[in-house]
Amino acid sequence: MVDHVTARLAAALAISEDGRTSFGPAGAAAVSSHHFAVGRLLSVTANRRADPKAFLGTMTSLWGLGNRLSARAVKDRFVFQFSNPEDRQRTVEGGPWFFGKWALAMAEFDGLKDPAQVLTSSFPVWVEIMGLPPALVTEGAVALIGATLGEIVHLDKAGIRKGTAARVRIRHVLSSPVKQVFPPSTFDFTSAASATVRFRYERLVGFCRVCGMMEHQRSGCGGPPAALQVSFGANPNPSLVGSAAPSLAEVLAQSTAPNLFTSVAKSTSLQGFSVSALAA
Repeated sequence: MVDHVTARLAAALAISEDGRTSFGPAGAAAVSSHHFAVGRLLSVTANRRADPKAFLGTMTSLWGLGNRLSARAVKDRFVFQFSNPEDRQRTVEGGPWFFGKWALAMAEFDGLKDPAQVLTSSFPVWVEIMGLPPALVTEGAVALIGATLGEIVHLDKAGIRKGTAARVRIRHVLSSPVKQVFPPSTFDFTSAASATVRFRYERLVGFCRVCGMMEHQRSGCGGPPAALQVSFGANPNPSLVGSAAPSLAEVLAQSTAPNLFTSVAKSTSLQGFSVSALAA
């Protein structure tokens, strides 16, 4: 913390050049030690706005951080100030968070940029893959399918081992539709092993039930998506093909490509995965 006497001394000793002033060590001491995040509420209705005061009150209570959190509205964004990095990480990586029908997209930032310039383009969410046959309820199969939905955060390994649930936690990118509205999608693992599945995004509200987007562009709803067929057999890495389920590490090494479903209008190939759009 910089007191008034130190500030006057530092200002007197400051070095100015080309319109910039350097305060040296005193400047570093003046930077806040708090941890910041930016949030933005998502709506498919462009003219629909949430009440900032009600939103901030609700989220402060929901997160249970008390005086360890302060927040304020800055245009269409919300700036959150946390007392420690653990609270910020738990909040940004938790969720998804909602205020009514609005989903909240959050991102960490250093508190120095313009909040409007911070990219709030994704949020974490659990997705259940419904319809996998027993032989494909494996970490490898769930990870392969999950990598087509978004960046993988976690697998529900316990549910997969027991064969009771095929769940994957991903970061859903806002430029991609929520696949829950898609017609059944087919995934080919080998010439003999395939699955036609649907997706359920857990605790997710606020997306368009027609096109699957969390936000509509100015042109409005893009209409219902086509069914998709994905073949993993085209993957150039032989360790990801065949009867043996690949390890999660192998899948993640192959899943650095963007969401395979983004803007697929015709048969294409991306990072070795063959993706086709089929008539609904």
